[in-house]
Amino acid sequence: MVKLLFALSISIFASLGYAAEKAMPEEAMSKCDSDAKYANWQVTKITADVHQALNRFMQNINSSSPLKKVLEVRALNEDGRYIALEVELKNGEVWHGTIHHNPRGDYLIDSIPQQGKLCP
Repeated sequence: MVKLLFALSISIFASLGYAAEKAMPEEAMSKCDSDAKYANWQVTKITADVHQALNRFMQNINSSSPLKKVLEVRALNEDGRYIALEVELKNGEVWHGTIHHNPRGDYLIDSIPQQGKLCP
């Protein structure tokens, strides 16, 4: 009897998991979704937290050109929050890098800003 109940409960949970998986809408995949480094990162909007990270990021870009627009923002919550940024400057250069917002509240450079796309 216990084996039957166990088998029944496993099949119910398996079918519920499959139904939930199928119900998710298909979203357009960016190049980062297939990149091994950024595949588990979530696309995020610009919030106050991301804006602080962007300010720290811009302080470390080796260019005198001002910011034109933010192209992509991704976040990973692990030992604080990691924020990957891709920005375009007014002179046409594209830069990317990663900021770590640690649990203490500091915004630290995780990867030095470099020219080029986040996920080439």
